[in-house]
Amino acid sequence: MRPAITEALLAVLVCLVVGANGATTAAQHRLAADRGLRLDSSPNDTAADLAAWRAQFEALPPSPWWQRFWPWRQPGLEPQHLVRVAPMRPDGGLAAPAELRLPAAALEAELGAGLAPAVNAADPRDDSFYAYNSSAMTPLVPLWLSWMTDAERMANRSHGLDFAVAWRLSSYVAISYCNVSSIAGWNCTRCGGISADFTPEQVVFDSAWDLLGFVGYSEPLDAIVVAFRGTDSHSIYNWVQNMRTWRTDLALGYPNAPMGALVHGGFFTSYNSSALASNITAGVTALRRRHPGSPVYVSGHSLGGAMATLCALDLRLNLKMPDVRVYTFGSPRVGNLIFAQWFEGVVQVHWRFTHNRDIVPSVPPGYMGFYHVAREVWVVDLLYGHTLVGVCDASGEDMACHNSMCHLGLCSSLADHLLYLSEMYSPHPMGC
Repeated sequence: MRPAITEALLAVLVCLVVGANGATTAAQHRLAADRGLRLDSSPNDTAADLAAWRAQFEALPPSPWWQRFWPWRQPGLEPQHLVRVAPMRPDGGLAAPAELRLPAAALEAELGAGLAPAVNAADPRDDSFYAYNSSAMTPLVPLWLSWMTDAERMANRSHGLDFAVAWRLSSYVAISYCNVSSIAGWNCTRCGGISADFTPEQVVFDSAWDLLGFVGYSEPLDAIVVAFRGTDSHSIYNWVQNMRTWRTDLALGYPNAPMGALVHGGFFTSYNSSALASNITAGVTALRRRHPGSPVYVSGHSLGGAMATLCALDLRLNLKMPDVRVYTFGSPRVGNLIFAQWFEGVVQVHWRFTHNRDIVPSVPPGYMGFYHVAREVWVVDLLYGHTLVGVCDASGEDMACHNSMCHLGLCSSLADHLLYLSEMYSPHPMGC
């Protein structure tokens, strides 16, 4: 009896492996040959791809599996509350409020973990206004963060990291959350100060896919800059929860990559099938003619971090750009370990910032085969306006960095996702 069971299990395993390899090979051939994925406008996209993409943000996430057995509960239909959250900066001042949609359980989890009711100066009757103190969950000087104060270790790991460049790039990414016309004219409320002396070349907004990116030339950096907007704050919760469950796949082999290098199908398809890829690369090409010796910085926040990762590969492999540098903020995982290692070899400069207990870098989950690219820079807010910046190891999944919070079940904060050196959202209600 036991040999028969063993043979049956081996047969099933062989079928699964052969099926997976066949699907991967088919995807590689299709994507390598199908330049139709590089479309100029989204109306030509398949309705199925577009519908699946939008569903990640608009569909209510499913309830936990253990709640589905409760006869008095309707799974996935928990109402969501619209709240306004003003993140607290490390200096104690409040940033402009952002709007979030949260179910009652998620709102309750955030309360007591940095989120607290506050008075809305613009409308004192507003009972859905909260202030968020990101340092509330962080001990003053925790022992397990002491490695971040090791100057020698940080110096060895941070070779090539320019924090002033990161700060300036974060300001450009923050501008991607402003109105398209304000970005094109560079007259938004965020377009001054550290963001001044920037000339936009191309602003790309695909309304069907709800994706935005822009290309321009930065005089202070003497560089071409690409910046991608992230997920709208209203949709972050739905997107993250759906990425943790059935809307996540690791099925597409990246063209011209090593065998077994897989990426999230939704990220790859949305970048190539929307108006982003063709127009962003056209803008970079035009600027390269006028600034042939300038490096190209590619940056993005949240979902925009994933777009930036794929765009950097596009510029290096298809446009043969020799100097492409990547800075992302709160990026999700994009592909698997083989993809991450290959990416790090193709793009020589790549820094991935995480913040406190931000929930987005924890998705898609590692147990689904996803793996972060290196090198991570973890920004931790402490009490009394102090901030620690830790440069993590070269693995991409340093267990002493952001992952340390995830394994404790604490990387669950949406509010931590809103601040990454700059305000990474469209402020409510005035916009920017």
